[in-house]
Amino acid sequence: MGLIQIFYDVIDFIESATTILVMGIAFAGIIAMLLVSILKIQKINKPLAIVTSTLVCCILMIPFVTSFNNLANLNVKGSIIREAKDKIKSARSEANRLRLVNKAKELEQEVLDNRINIANNTIEIGLIDEKIKQLKETDLGMQSFQQILELALVQANIKQNMVRKEFITKLEEGWIFKDNTHAEEILVILYHDINAKFGVDLNKIKIFKHDEQNITVSGIRSKFIGSDRSITNEIVKEVRRVNYKKGFIDTVIVQNDRVNIGKADELAREYEREFQEKLSQGLEIGFMNDAVVKLAQNFLTVILEPYQWNIKFTDEEQPEALPVMQFFQKELEKNYNITVELLKVNENLLGTSQKTEAEAAKINTEIMGEYGFMDI
Repeated sequence: MGLIQIFYDVIDFIESATTILVMGIAFAGIIAMLLVSILKIQKINKPLAIVTSTLVCCILMIPFVTSFNNLANLNVKGSIIREAKDKIKSARSEANRLRLVNKAKELEQEVLDNRINIANNTIEIGLIDEKIKQLKETDLGMQSFQQILELALVQANIKQNMVRKEFITKLEEGWIFKDNTHAEEILVILYHDINAKFGVDLNKIKIFKHDEQNITVSGIRSKFIGSDRSITNEIVKEVRRVNYKKGFIDTVIVQNDRVNIGKADELAREYEREFQEKLSQGLEIGFMNDAVVKLAQNFLTVILEPYQWNIKFTDEEQPEALPVMQFFQKELEKNYNITVELLKVNENLLGTSQKTEAEAAKINTEIMGEYGFMDI
């Protein structure tokens, strides 16, 4: 109860007490006057006693009636005030009940929201677990390919003739006729029959992830991996003397002496070594590059297809790109961390929900105990 209410209660009490006191005094005066008139004045003069008592009683009735009216007004006002207080108390009680009901509903909604979030997080964890499983399978597959370092994508049977014809000495003038010149040249024709395997080096391929939907793959280069059959037939290998007259070929003479035959053998072996070296570097099979790169792109598209990424292939190096194995390891680590975070969030939500649910139950019990019903 506030100080203002106490003040008004004191005022009401004083007014009521004053009214009753005035009524008491007036009533006592009337009784006293009647007694005086009956006992004293009537003995002296009876008409005077009647007039005096009547006049005094009428005068005393004025404050008595006025006080009685005031008392009645005070009682009416008090009744109105009490009724208003009861209504206010009832309204406050209903407002408090509604507040408690709303609080309980809010807590129940919070519990429901937490359960929904837990369910959503659980679904996401399930999806991430599937992604982790896919990443592990891809990682193991890539490790298997990495053990051989190179991925063979295509095998081709290459049959070709390699012709090497070049001078091995400078032009020399004739002793008698200056217009007659000669020089020695080597002619080597080698026939190759090769079952060649072409592929790419997985360690050179890199992946850059722009966001959750887009990746760029770079570093795909065609590479000669090896062959399971390589046959070389020497069609021609000879040193020849070429004679010129006035700048035009006049005669060609094959040098069949032992020295030139040995020289031809040595040059043929050197040309074969150069061919095999260029073949291992992919320089002799440039025509296979586009086909091998396309097959490598198709292979990687199939490998990466479960992740539903938008894949862009480029020849340009991406500064922040990672080698394939590191990329999948990083993806695995990232998804493991997300799973751990979601599990922690679910654990916190579960603990919060239990506390909130207990608080809501306590409020509902309080409402039912105090008010007997829960309806809004």
